[in-house]
Amino acid sequence: NSLSPNDGTALLQAIRNDHSDVAQALLSAKADPNLVASDDGTPALAFALHKGNLGLAQQLLRSGAKVNVSDGTNRTMLWYASNSGNFEAVKLVLDNGAAADQTDAKGNTPLLDAARQGQSETVALLLSRGANIQHQNRDGNSALMLAAQCGNSKVVQQLILANAELDQKNSTGDTALIIAVREGHGE
Repeated sequence: NSLSPNDGTALLQAIRNDHSDVAQALLSAKADPNLVASDDGTPALAFALHKGNLGLAQQLLRSGAKVNVSDGTNRTMLWYASNSGNFEAVKLVLDNGAAADQTDAKGNTPLLDAARQGQSETVALLLSRGANIQHQNRDGNSALMLAAQCGNSKVVQQLILANAELDQKNSTGDTALIIAVREGHGE
């Protein structure tokens, strides 16, 4: 489990290079599942989640990996799971205690990112786990605004039905409707 100058531990190298068998052997030998990459502060669990390797993510969690930690830009394990587009990864970290509303350096929550990406199943799960539907990032954009901006009409409808505030304004004074029309998504 010694540090290399570029890639952190042997465990991180195994996870980054998709060598699950090596990573699992290292975890069985009591490698620390909470060490982070020396170059950017990314935890081992983040790499497994980002790659969608649920088996390895589960092994890391069983070995004591923490879910409410973040990397150097304040991206959480839930962010990595959501950003991978893998609903089961999102469910896994939430089921292991991940906080639904942790923000990154720009004030985005996993709900805002899932809405922007059109991940309706993840949006529903995050809302059911207490994510704040009215949260606004540093630019004042809400999940509804970001879904509208990207033309994710299914998520827009979903958020409206979940009582997203329609008149909420961002830092430039725009509502979700104004954003949708400006972006050509007025349907």
